[in-house]
Amino acid sequence: PVMRFPHWHFCPKCRRMYHAVKHGFSKREQPPACQERSCRKKQLLPMRFVRICSAGHMSDVDWYRWAHAGRRGAGGPCDKETAVLKFVEKGTNGGDFDSMWIECSCGSKNNLMAIRAPAGSQALLAHTGPCSGKNPWQAPDRAVSCNPEDHQFKIEPRGSSSLYFPKTPSFLDLEGAGERDPDV
Repeated sequence: PVMRFPHWHFCPKCRRMYHAVKHGFSKREQPPACQERSCRKKQLLPMRFVRICSAGHMSDVDWYRWAHAGRRGAGGPCDKETAVLKFVEKGTNGGDFDSMWIECSCGSKNNLMAIRAPAGSQALLAHTGPCSGKNPWQAPDRAVSCNPEDHQFKIEPRGSSSLYFPKTPSFLDLEGAGERDPDV
């Protein structure tokens, strides 16, 4: 069995975002495809960024929250279940965070500049919310409490080499440390 991660994907043609679980392609064998008719089942791409914390937890970024952080939709409150998100790249800045946006069908939008915020900052917390307290392969009931005051978190590219690596303690064992070897 496998699970797609990150759960959030986007269409490279229309830029619409899909959540794997919500849209029912989290465990399919075929790659997920865009459901917009004009895209003709274009294969979706995983979102570029994931959230990690210093306690070792990794999760999707809550892109709905990101689009609405500090903003109000043009049409009033937005229904998360019916909202349509888009990952839009504007301008010719070569992929800078200020040229990448998460836009909601309600009119709310935010660029990705907050990714540059210091790890665990209030700006980043406002855009992403609290840590999930688990890793993608763990069931929701396995989540632990993860206090943002105790653990720093940040947004990283999904292919970054610093995403997940083991803690490797190093020890030195000296036999007879209390005894002196005359040959040394």
